[in-house]
Amino acid sequence: PPLADAPQTVSWKLEGTDWTIHNHANVFSRTGLDIGARFFMQHLPENLEGEIVDLGCGNGVIGLTLLDKN
Repeated sequence: PPLADAPQTVSWKLEGTDWTIHNHANVFSRTGLDIGARFFMQHLPENLEGEIVDLGCGNGVIGLTLLDKN
């Protein structure tokens, strides 16, 4: 049988940045920033030293925000 069409990628602007986020199907909070990530991103530390790991990052906005702040 023929393969099903791949679900479309969704793109949206991350508020407060110049970034456009591109999400594939089945990524958590695919169409926009969820309330938990929004809260967490507002309280991320600055001036961290060393390496940062964003496990289970979904679309990566928390890791990107840490990179931008540090």
